Amino acid sequence: MCIMCYVGTHSQLEERDDNNLGILKVDRSDFDEETFSVNNIYQISTRDGCGCLFARSKVPHEVILAVSQLIEEGTEIPARYQRYFEFEESIEGIVRVLDYYRDSAEDIHALYTLIRRHCERDGQVEFFGCWAENEKQKPDRVKQRHLELAS
Repeated sequence: MCIMCYVGTHSQLEERDDNNLGILKVDRSDFDEETFSVNNIYQISTRDGCGCLFARSKVPHEVILAVSQLIEEGTEIPARYQRYFEFEESIEGIVRVLDYYRDSAEDIHALYTLIRRHCERDGQVEFFGCWAENEKQKPDRVKQRHLELAS
């Protein structure tokens, strides 16, 4: 069973289906009436067509980029990055970890960029995640977060 992710915004998003992020407008009636307070609701999917990759990465996008560059340059990996690879005993092992998490980290970064862009423009984005086929169920909890977006 897959994880599904949805965002609701005051403004419309451009629908797309590319290698990193799919954005598909869905109908508000697909959800419990209390799930969203806005009318523009979109399914957001990873390159795999669902939201599962959003939950997989344990290595942040910026760490993957930095460590990949360091390995390419043949430079020692600083301690601040080594904690992500504490069980790897070789550069080859670290490369395998980087490869395993790269797609997920890129898709998470694309989702973060989308949410950030719309928070800056509209001031609010609603996010809902659930198991596939459970969209109509009332959310078991609602959390409001006020994000300070760093430049």
